[in-house]
Amino acid sequence: MLKIKMELVYQSVDQAEVNNIKSLLEDNGIPSFITNENSNNLRRHSFTGMGIFIHINSQREEAIKLINNPSHIVKNKVDIIEYYEHINDSVNQSEVNNHIINTLVKTLVLLLILAVIVFILAANT
Repeated sequence: MLKIKMELVYQSVDQAEVNNIKSLLEDNGIPSFITNENSNNLRRHSFTGMGIFIHINSQREEAIKLINNPSHIVKNKVDIIEYYEHINDSVNQSEVNNHIINTLVKTLVLLLILAVIVFILAANT
């Protein structure tokens, strides 16, 4: 499973500015996420506003260069649509795995209860 560690690359109190920067990043193949003052990630950075985090650590330097110079050509782009589809597939597969595990646990508990009932009935006869 893909492990994501987001890196803060930009922060501002201006929502329009933050949205524009996020669009700039994603239009250039850098998946990003906007978070706000209610987020634990920003409190960790002692900032009360909005921040842009990138998903892929190796793109941090490119993201900062692009933010500082919108004409910068990003060298390690990713296909944004494919990236988010992969993330969604991973989340969906995780949900399926959790459902299977929960079903197995419930089945095992039911079988254990049935075994105890059979044992009690056999012991009383």
